[in-house]
Amino acid sequence: MKRFLIACIAAVAAVAVPAFAHHAANAQFDLNKAIVVEATLDEVEDINPHSYWHFTTADGTKWSFEGSSPAGLKRYGIRPKSDIVKGAKFTVYAAPARNGTNVGLLQGLILPDGRKIMMRLEPNEEGKPAESTDSK
Repeated sequence: MKRFLIACIAAVAAVAVPAFAHHAANAQFDLNKAIVVEATLDEVEDINPHSYWHFTTADGTKWSFEGSSPAGLKRYGIRPKSDIVKGAKFTVYAAPARNGTNVGLLQGLILPDGRKIMMRLEPNEEGKPAESTDSK
């Protein structure tokens, strides 16, 4: 009985630790505020379950944004090989970090070709596919 109890506790701990480690976006980012950054893409890191976008503005300020998973980016209509071009200029819509650093949660992009991709869904739109709009 003692072994069974220890095994149960170990199993619960093994599942609970990874779940706890994945943060709620609202804890790190202020989802009630929005920032817009025009910058040049330095790098995109596709690391499941997120992507990390690194940019430099015209004045040399570095910014990093946490985005959707690589598969999620494709669902939003972003074509990795043609749309994610290092050195290209993007307009980034994001929720800013609560700690005031140059970090944000990616909410949308205007791609170099002018397409506007918005990634944040309003609560009443959950479950509906994201829409891509043309800003031209």
